Amino acid sequence: MTTPSRAKRIALDLQSARIDLEKEFGEHGFRNGISYVTDKRIHIQSAHLDEERVWHLVAAVRGTDSEPYTTTVEMEFFEFGIDIFAAECTCPVRLNCKHAAALSYLWTTMQPQKNGTLTGAAAEPIGEGMSPAEPVQTPVAGASTTLRTGLAPDLSKWLRAGFDPVQRRDAAVEADAKAANEFVAYLLTGLGEITLAKARRLKGGETKLNVQAASLSWIHHGHAVPNYVAPEDEPILRMMSATIGLQSVRPILQLSGVIGTQLLKMALDTGRLWCAPEGFTDTETRTRALKAAEIPALGEPLALSDPEPMRLIWGSIATPFGPRVALRAEPTTRVVDAGLPIVALDPPLVIDTSANVLSPLQTAVSTATLARLVALPPLTDDDDSAWAFVADALRELPDFAAIPRCPTVSDVEAPIAVPSPVLRFALIEFDVSVGWGRNSSMQGRVFPAVQLLFRYPDGKLLPFQRNGLEHAVEQERIGREVLSQRLRNVRVESRWEMRMPRLLYPADRVEPSLAYARDVKALRESLWGLPDHDWSGRGPTVLADAQMAGFAIEIEAGFPISMEDIPEPSLELSPGNENGWYRLSLGVDVDGKRVDLAPALAKLIAAQKDPEQWLAVLPTVQHVLLSVPVPDRVKAAQIVRIPGERVAAILTPVFEWFQGGGVTEMSALQAALLPDLPNDTVRYFGRDHPAWLAMRERLQSGAELVPVSPAPGFAATLRGYQLHGLAWLTHLYELSMGGVLADDMGLGKTVQTLAHLHRLHQTSTGKPSLIIAPTSVLSNWQREAERFAPGLKVHRHHGAERASTAKAFANAHVVLTSYPLLQRDEKMLSDIDWNVVVFDEAQTLKNAKAKTYLSAQSLKAHQRIALTGTPTENHLGELWSIYNVLIPGLLGDLEGFNSIFRHPIEQRADTNQMKKLKARIRAFILRRGRDQVLTELPPKTEYTRWIELESTQADMYESLRTAIHDDIRKVIDKKGLKQSTIHILDALLKLRQVCCDPRLVKLPGGRAHAAVAGSAKLEWLATHVPELMEEGRSVLIFSQFTSMLALIAETLTAQGIVFSLLTGDTRDRDTPIAEFQSGKTRVFLLSLKAGGVGINLTAADTIIHYDPWWNPAVEAQATARAHRMGQNKPVIVTKLVAKGTLEERMLDMLARKRELASALLEGEGSALTGITLADVDALLAPISSLQ
Repeated sequence: MTTPSRAKRIALDLQSARIDLEKEFGEHGFRNGISYVTDKRIHIQSAHLDEERVWHLVAAVRGTDSEPYTTTVEMEFFEFGIDIFAAECTCPVRLNCKHAAALSYLWTTMQPQKNGTLTGAAAEPIGEGMSPAEPVQTPVAGASTTLRTGLAPDLSKWLRAGFDPVQRRDAAVEADAKAANEFVAYLLTGLGEITLAKARRLKGGETKLNVQAASLSWIHHGHAVPNYVAPEDEPILRMMSATIGLQSVRPILQLSGVIGTQLLKMALDTGRLWCAPEGFTDTETRTRALKAAEIPALGEPLALSDPEPMRLIWGSIATPFGPRVALRAEPTTRVVDAGLPIVALDPPLVIDTSANVLSPLQTAVSTATLARLVALPPLTDDDDSAWAFVADALRELPDFAAIPRCPTVSDVEAPIAVPSPVLRFALIEFDVSVGWGRNSSMQGRVFPAVQLLFRYPDGKLLPFQRNGLEHAVEQERIGREVLSQRLRNVRVESRWEMRMPRLLYPADRVEPSLAYARDVKALRESLWGLPDHDWSGRGPTVLADAQMAGFAIEIEAGFPISMEDIPEPSLELSPGNENGWYRLSLGVDVDGKRVDLAPALAKLIAAQKDPEQWLAVLPTVQHVLLSVPVPDRVKAAQIVRIPGERVAAILTPVFEWFQGGGVTEMSALQAALLPDLPNDTVRYFGRDHPAWLAMRERLQSGAELVPVSPAPGFAATLRGYQLHGLAWLTHLYELSMGGVLADDMGLGKTVQTLAHLHRLHQTSTGKPSLIIAPTSVLSNWQREAERFAPGLKVHRHHGAERASTAKAFANAHVVLTSYPLLQRDEKMLSDIDWNVVVFDEAQTLKNAKAKTYLSAQSLKAHQRIALTGTPTENHLGELWSIYNVLIPGLLGDLEGFNSIFRHPIEQRADTNQMKKLKARIRAFILRRGRDQVLTELPPKTEYTRWIELESTQADMYESLRTAIHDDIRKVIDKKGLKQSTIHILDALLKLRQVCCDPRLVKLPGGRAHAAVAGSAKLEWLATHVPELMEEGRSVLIFSQFTSMLALIAETLTAQGIVFSLLTGDTRDRDTPIAEFQSGKTRVFLLSLKAGGVGINLTAADTIIHYDPWWNPAVEAQATARAHRMGQNKPVIVTKLVAKGTLEERMLDMLARKRELASALLEGEGSALTGITLADVDALLAPISSLQ
């Protein structure tokens, strides 16, 4: 039965109202709410109607908490439906909960009705919220005025209930003494069903059933409550009616789920729940009993008992067809004649008819499994075939071990053999009738089809049948004698049918004439075809899908796909299109043409869910099918078949080059690093090239570092680890390779590099080297070169010394320039053949799309070196960017790197891929920590100083946070997280500025308020810096906000403290550095960007980070300005963090980024990174959430 939409309704009945409420609260929420109505757990405190005829309801609902929930609903009844305007509750769900659904439904049933249809009249208001009754005055000319007032609402309701005609019983019914003794009896069947009957108590106290069934039609049609229905019965019957629906006229319900449990409990509470007499739920049985006057009597009603130890068994039961077997429960402490029926509820119950009790069943089998087992039709105990299929189905269940073994089925072997699937590509010939009457004739046709077959262990090949259970048992007979029997594994066959290649359709949909072909009728259900018969174009895709799914493939002769066996193909390594690059190919000869199958193999690998696992099992695979790309072949696709064992032998040493959906070219270095594979597996082309042979010879002879010393004239004395670094740089130079010198800050990357360049230019042919560094550290490089390598001729290509042509570099050993000038002078610098190119602070190259990065790639050099203590700051893509400049191809292309390394490591913390990445770059990165090599370095103490925001500043932070949070969520909902990054960072910037000093935030009209709010951090600084001065300390104060440094400068000036200042706007950087290092000033204010890299400030012994930064490596670099070689005093590092604000959440994110770098350069770590929506919510959480 379908219910008309609102537009087609002619009135609003209870069924339509129920549908409207289900749409508002959801079917699940509404059904759960019904139990609150039936349990009478709702107390309506007030209900009043406003001027717009909207009901405002308030109720107390008894839920799971000790205190009732307060539920409010605003709803309107109109002619053809119900609208809910608001539904709120104090429960954890808050909005549109089941409590609100229950209140809405209860109030709907309380509306005036006629024959189950709402009349449209308003119900009586309840409690507070009603407009007080106004006295009605009836003026009469020349007489006294009559004043009429109404009674109190509660009294009116009580009186009206007494006179309501719906509640009065019909006089004829009152006179019927027999009817007055009738009541509802609840009957529980052995199948776990509950039904209703009328019953009456005889004078002797005996309870007998009426043959006539109790009906629920009065609920469906909105009639008056029958006289035999007691008040406690009405909620039960209404719940049954709502659950059964209008589709069934029989008042019988299979108990299941929450509603079933609730119904059984309510029926038990009435004291009128009995075991159903045998067959009495059947209409025919009732009729026979009525004619024979054998109306059964009922004994004691069922009651709930304590749990009793029981076990599950397959017990014998009596049925009209003889003894059968079904799942039963058997007590372990007493003997019963037969097993006891089970009601599969949660918790499950056992019906003990001998004691008239329901006992809780304690078992390891889940309620869902019990329900499935109880619903199993009774079987004979010797039906081997049926029990075999039952056992096969049960083996799929997670709690199979707790289920008793099926009769006739062994515990050891699977009851039904498991077949292997076969796809046979064949031409199906069939005859169809063409024409009508005498002119009709038979015409032969050929259909290229794919047939699904199943090969069973006995070798029999059986075609697929769609209605498999109808063909599940196959018997070979002679007369009545059964010669053999086979059980088809319908479950397995159906699963394979669902894995058919996605381009195929059932054959009768592709070729309708097959439906009339009698000679292929038995095979028709096992046939599939391509809609357009495009086997030359789409055939390879069908084969690839079939192979990935695990089907065995057979292709018959004549089919428009030809297949050729290639028993022993060889992998080929040969020079690629670009000089110095090599490519892998899998060349085979097909019809006299050389074809490369490597791309097809790479696509097959990319399609696997787990490529590594696929490679591991490949030796056990009989054949691998690959499509041959032959563009001029229009009639048939070409497929080659290669033994799986051979493909595994080819792929194993070079597997990573085939991942990512394509075959990645490799550099000469990578090709040289390949092991010498057997000639029968790999054929090398171009390996006799002099460059190739020289590369391999250098690698083989340079397996170990040879100690080297600085060239004469180098003025620095290198420590042991620095000599090792010099030897490593020299070793890579001899191999024409680059690398990353990733020593910790302060360990002398500059002096090791200068020693390397000085040594080379003492013996080289005269090609200059190029050092590219941030503008802020060019002076430091020049000073260090003059100090340690006075023999090096350094040309500073910057400012007034910037050259317009390369001739200015003719006499230089080293050219020193900045990253901005690298981009501007790219053409001139890229035309020069450099000896060594050094990228200082190489994290500048982390963005592979930046113009500076492209300029760096264009430089030609014998060797490229990157200097950075933080090769990865935020994610592993930055590492790829650096190596793609130093050693192109070492980490493949970006897409392949992301697929193979970055995403598994960052998103899934894949330690195996992290190990592989570390192994790939191990020879080309040198990393030493200060704690490893500088045991004499004075101690460094770091601690976090938690700053409590004062009330005014905290209020400003909280008001701004609330507005920003709502705004960000709207932007994310509209654009998505990735597209909202700029908006998020801008919002977070404002909050961070409030934490530093509210005056930094540029808000309309907010300057005056910010000045009053004050700054807790600045107050702390103003108190402690003078104390530090008195102790004789030298202090570095870092902030990323230059405007904050200006405010700090104002405070220090007011206190009479002399200081130095270094920001990005400082033209003369050397003067403030020299003043601080000489002791002329003892406080140095530095912006994190300008003062965090490339300078030595060993005069400082105290460092204050005024505000945290997103990148932990940047903070560490800034700290290393003081805690480095040359420092002879203990260093104290203080980080100011506003407690309970986003700065505190930032510390957690910084820890994640540190772990990523640690996992790559040191230990394993979990290596999860990346900002998520949860991070945004955490950063914008209120202050109180962390206190």
